Amino acid sequence: MKVQEAAFKVLSTEGRPLSSRELASRILDGGMVTSAARDPALSVASTIEKNIRSKTYNRPELVFVHTSSGRLVALPSWKPRSVPPGPDRRTVSVPIPADLADKIKLAAQAGLAPSFEATTAMVLRKGLAAAAPQIKAALMRQLEALEHAG
Repeated sequence: MKVQEAAFKVLSTEGRPLSSRELASRILDGGMVTSAARDPALSVASTIEKNIRSKTYNRPELVFVHTSSGRLVALPSWKPRSVPPGPDRRTVSVPIPADLADKIKLAAQAGLAPSFEATTAMVLRKGLAAAAPQIKAALMRQLEALEHAG
């Protein structure tokens, strides 16, 4: 098995981005690839990084993603999509309790999303979906109050 194939297999199984060094260790520990280099993990990690950068031997394709944990190796489908500035994307600054920010950072470090910002958006979406029935009920009460006031 080639290094890139082994890396793809490990990432697919793991389900989250990994550092090239951690990825190399898992490949070697799993016996997927062997190396006679003095430092096999460094050699395999360097090969993975070189393949991604040069794009020549990057099959199956892997990409770099930048996270709060640093630059990691990921499957292309995990790379955040670039959203152009405009009405579909807004920056909002909201103070949140430190313990909540720490939990979001942990979720980002766990690789639930490719970045802290993407993890925060994911948490907001899931929270809003869970709160949808309450939001709907509150809006209906407001509409009913308007009807009775008029």
